[in-house]
Amino acid sequence: MAEAGESAAAAETVKVKEFKAKVVQVTFESDIKVSHSKKTVDKPHWSESASLKEAEWKIGERTIVGPFSKRPAVYLAKRAGGGT
Repeated sequence: MAEAGESAAAAETVKVKEFKAKVVQVTFESDIKVSHSKKTVDKPHWSESASLKEAEWKIGERTIVGPFSKRPAVYLAKRAGGGT
């Protein structure tokens, strides 16, 4: 039932319980330039066709083994002083 001020169409929204998707390309929309091996990385920053390499990644005491694509990503964190 529609609430006050809400259209009947909005009240009949179907809720999806499961959604499956496949990521085929990633592009970071930012003014920040990313480089890898002293070269700027062009968009897209990752695509499904990127070469995969069998590798081991250590995370704490765990080791994850599998095919990985080594492409850079940037994570910005706000410093305690207030800057980025």
